[in-house]
Amino acid sequence: MAYTIDKRIIYSVIIAVIIAGILGITAINHMAESRYNDPEYAQMYKTDELIRRMEIYIQNNPEDIDAIYELALRYFRDKRQYEKADALLKKALQIDPDNTEIMSLRATVMEDSGALDDTEKQLRDILTINPNDGVIWSRLSQLLFVSDRQQSLACAQKALDIVKNSGGDIKHYTDWIEALTVFEKDVRSKPAEAFMRILDFYAAQERLQLEICDMALKYIDDVDVSGITPILEKKGKLEVYYNDNENAIQTFLKLIDINPQYGYGYILLADRLNIMGKTAELEELDRRVLLLGNDTTEKKIIDAMLLEANGLTVESIKAMESLLGQGKYKDVIRYHLGMMYQQTGDNGKALEYFYLLLKSTDKTDFDYINAIKYDVDSRRESLLY
Repeated sequence: MAYTIDKRIIYSVIIAVIIAGILGITAINHMAESRYNDPEYAQMYKTDELIRRMEIYIQNNPEDIDAIYELALRYFRDKRQYEKADALLKKALQIDPDNTEIMSLRATVMEDSGALDDTEKQLRDILTINPNDGVIWSRLSQLLFVSDRQQSLACAQKALDIVKNSGGDIKHYTDWIEALTVFEKDVRSKPAEAFMRILDFYAAQERLQLEICDMALKYIDDVDVSGITPILEKKGKLEVYYNDNENAIQTFLKLIDINPQYGYGYILLADRLNIMGKTAELEELDRRVLLLGNDTTEKKIIDAMLLEANGLTVESIKAMESLLGQGKYKDVIRYHLGMMYQQTGDNGKALEYFYLLLKSTDKTDFDYINAIKYDVDSRRESLLY
């Protein structure tokens, strides 16, 4: 099974076409066929409908492990239903017990769900089958960083040796070993810098990023305002990513307590308070933000959120749209405008703002967009279908 994930998405297209035959849907015109071949096939159906069709296919083809893999990927990536994804992958492994690609996805599902001990076991099971898999040794190294840094370094060296001996590109592996070495040298004297450098190696591994942020907060003193600010900001956004809004609120509260001059901290906190319907706390924040000045963008955004919280949605929309030209916090503003237009029934404007948010070329706040993307995608799907 040497497919990439992108090819598996295309594979789901093929499954859908087969299902159409099973269901007796044979009159597929040329336009429909061209859409089935689109890698963005999921746009044609609600995710739930696509999953339903795939489940029907698997009922009729219970040993098609490629289809099972794809459905598990859908449950994991599109629905965040870890238990269903894991159950499907276990089923696939009953058919093909030594399939390391399925085991690798299962380790990813376990990791994202927070089952880190199970993740380690699954990765080691892969290495039992293929001890010369440098990528898996590297993944194990990154996982072990949060629990056993000495073993993490040993696994990193093992990964490098394997890749070097096979003639592969070793840059990532040498960079990771260097980062681990520098980390041990700097973690006591410059902990914030040390942890931020390490976090750069954990793209698309949100659960491990969150674990590392928690580690960092044990090393960084609250008086190190410049050091702790980016860690708290990242931690709060990761909690938003996992829909852990109560803890995100507490994290952002701590952020502005420690760094009361940090305007973005007020915006992030206001964002979550507004989402959670905590109007009284939002009003208190509106008073606190005066510390930054009476006519700041931060104050105006929170005022606009309060209008919406008090039922004045149209007025809030007008206030928010007037702030887009100021250049600050555009992604937060677009997110809330999309939600408010959705609330008023103007689906076209809602979709426009959600589209602008997700397609933003301003990558200064990628973490925020990533944190809310799951919610935005769900909202867009409900509006499109």
